[in-house]
Amino acid sequence: MKISVLIDTDAADDRDPQFTGPKTRDTAAVEWHVVSTLRELGHAVTVLPLERRPARTIARLKDGGTDLIFNLTEHLGGDRRKDAYIASVLERLDLPYTGAGPEGLALCRDKARSKSLIRRAGFAVPDFEVLPVGKRRFSRELQFPVLVKPLLADASEDMARASLACSPENALRRVAFLHRRTGQPAICEEFIDGREIKIPILGNLPPVVLPPREVRFGTATRGGPTFITSRVKDDSAYRRAWNITYPRARLSFDELRRLTAAAVAMYRLLQMRDYGKIDARLTSDGKVYFIEGNPNPDLAPDGFGRMAAWGGLSYKELIRRIVTLAAKRRRANAVLRGN
Repeated sequence: MKISVLIDTDAADDRDPQFTGPKTRDTAAVEWHVVSTLRELGHAVTVLPLERRPARTIARLKDGGTDLIFNLTEHLGGDRRKDAYIASVLERLDLPYTGAGPEGLALCRDKARSKSLIRRAGFAVPDFEVLPVGKRRFSRELQFPVLVKPLLADASEDMARASLACSPENALRRVAFLHRRTGQPAICEEFIDGREIKIPILGNLPPVVLPPREVRFGTATRGGPTFITSRVKDDSAYRRAWNITYPRARLSFDELRRLTAAAVAMYRLLQMRDYGKIDARLTSDGKVYFIEGNPNPDLAPDGFGRMAAWGGLSYKELIRRIVTLAAKRRRANAVLRGN
C-alpha cells in the first residue's frame, strides 16, 4: 500500500526527512523504526510532519493517493489535547488511519472522565478530585498521600517527585504550580501503594492481551522514586541511579487472569482500538486499581515491541498487524457506504 506516516514536527529530521538513512542517536526512535519496518513489509512510505497550521499537510494527505495513514502524532503545536482533533480531521476527510479514533483519544486524555467511566462499570480507581484553574481548596476529603497531575496531559508529563503530596497544604501548592505552568485543571488522586503493571493490548475483535510489564522501583524503600515521573521516563542515567527497571511482570495465574479481564473491559470502555496500554496498580492484598489508559503507547522495539516479543510477535509482525487492522476497518467502512 501507499502509506503516509503522520508524525509530530518535533520528531522530524531535517537531515533525513523521509528516514531513509541509518538511525542516529538523534533520530526519533519510534518514527524511524515504524517507517523502516513498513518499508521492509513492502509498502511505499511517505513521512509527513503535521505542521502547527495543518492545512497544507492535510491537503497533501488528501491529494496524495494515500491508501492508509499510520498515525504517530501526539500533539498539535505542542498541545496534547488536540490529538483527538487530528483524528477528527482524518475522519471527516475519510482518510483511513491506525489507532484510536477521536472519541477514544479524548476519553483517555481526560483522567477524571475516564476514571469515572471505569468506576461506574464496577472497577476500582483511586479516589480523586479535580481542581479547576484558580481553585485553591478541596471540597471533599481524600486519603493522603495523593498524586497531583495535570488533568489533560500525558501520564508522566509535568510529574516530579514533588507531585506526591503528603498533606493538603503540599497538594494545593503543587496544584497552584500546575495551574500556572499548564493553564489547565489539576487532578489529585490517592496514591495506590502497590506494583505498577503495564498491560499491552493488540487488536479489536477480540482484543488480545500481550504479556504485561512491571515498573520496578528498586530503591523505593531507600528514598527512591515510587512512581513514574518525567525524569524516570526520559533519563536512562536517572533510572540506573535509582535501579528502576521494566521487566516482564511475574504474576500468578489468578493475578494474570484478573488483570487480563479487567484490562480488556477497560480497553473497550475507553474506546481504544488497534493497540493500546492499560496502566494499573496491584496491591499486596490482590486488588487491581485502574490508573490510566494509553491509546498511543510507545511503539519502539524496546517499548510496546518488547511486550509483543514476549508474546511471540516479532516487531515486523506487530507493525504488520496494526496496518492490517486499519486496512480491515477501511474495507468495512467502504462496504457500509456501498462502495
